[in-house]
Amino acid sequence: MFRNSIMGVILAGGAGKRLKYLTSDVRAQSAVPFGGKYRIIDFVLSSFFNSCIKKLYVLIQYKSISLSEHIQANWAPRFGSKDEFIRVAGPVPPNWQKGSADSVNQILSRIKIENPDHVAVFGGDQICSFDIRETLKFHESEKADLTICSMKYPLKKAAGKFGILEVADDGSLLSFCEKAEHPIPLKQDRKYTLISLGNYIFSKNALIEAVEYDSSRPDGESSHDFGKDVIPMMIKSGRYKICVYDISMSEHSFWHSIGSIDEYFDVSMLFLDYAKTSSLYDPSWPIYSVNADNLPPVRIDEYGDGEFPEIKKSIVSDGCVIRGSKIEKSILSPGVFINENSKIKRSVLLNDVKVGKNCVLENVIADKRSVIPSGVVIKNGVLSKNKALNQEEETLFEVLKSKLYFTDSKIALIPCYHDYSDKL
Repeated sequence: MFRNSIMGVILAGGAGKRLKYLTSDVRAQSAVPFGGKYRIIDFVLSSFFNSCIKKLYVLIQYKSISLSEHIQANWAPRFGSKDEFIRVAGPVPPNWQKGSADSVNQILSRIKIENPDHVAVFGGDQICSFDIRETLKFHESEKADLTICSMKYPLKKAAGKFGILEVADDGSLLSFCEKAEHPIPLKQDRKYTLISLGNYIFSKNALIEAVEYDSSRPDGESSHDFGKDVIPMMIKSGRYKICVYDISMSEHSFWHSIGSIDEYFDVSMLFLDYAKTSSLYDPSWPIYSVNADNLPPVRIDEYGDGEFPEIKKSIVSDGCVIRGSKIEKSILSPGVFINENSKIKRSVLLNDVKVGKNCVLENVIADKRSVIPSGVVIKNGVLSKNKALNQEEETLFEVLKSKLYFTDSKIALIPCYHDYSDKL
């Protein structure tokens, strides 16, 4: 039976250091909200669920409370039969997970008990969707010990960021270099290279053998990471058949890295392009997330002089209230409140953000429950006021000023905070 032949392991313990203003002291990278109603991990979990792979371990570590709560509340109820499960597993005391391979090593006993034919090891910190069954068919047809999911990627953007694959004409893997500074260009298009997505399908025996061998190596010889240690070791040994699968061959496929604030913002803006994300609206391949049935519908009101708001090319989630404001190329997550005569452009507002009157926000990411007081302008890497503020607004402005962070590309980020969260 297919669902018993493969189980999934999702690596969701990363700290997401380059996303630190959306993760630090709050949540793991996999738990960062994205695209309105989702969290990052929802995309890969939906791929497994839609692919009928319903034996899943989610491996957690860093700031994992919100991630665990999200999975327990919104994912566990979807697994209904005794042959299905989603289980959250943390580090085995007293050991902290040393790397991605070590985190899998800590649940090898569970893999042996479940005894699947194959194990899909995927990252939980990427915006990723494709039919994993197609990858498995390829893996089985090639009688591979390991299949690495890949895609072509612009050469200049790949340097120092991804594992780079070199593939022979017959499709066999010649080399794998983790985060190579000088990626190998594709022969057919030298502006691109072939990257590893950090998603793998292992035959069970090959996974157990490779991970157990890596765990026997002292820390000085191995960082116990799949990309840096385990896969290069498997290639060098010559004992394993390693294949590469291009996910663009799979239906419903898309993949985006969001390892930095700039990437998070850019991919968010990409999601406003319906032509590039139409699969999100395909009822045969839903992206599951929070059940928002308890939220009221979106409310859009006019303001004093009878002028109605304008909303262009934006995503507006359940529970939002928009009072006479202009929204353009922006994502409003559930429960966002925007007061009169404000202008929001190219911005991402996460859950329960409150925006006061007469505000201007452009190129802004506002984390959950943050508050933008009336009269505030955040634009082109500058925080300013467009009117005189009263004493309460001035206090709120100073709080905002102390929290605000600008990236080098002048994207403004307002971290999660709770001060004055009941006021505008």
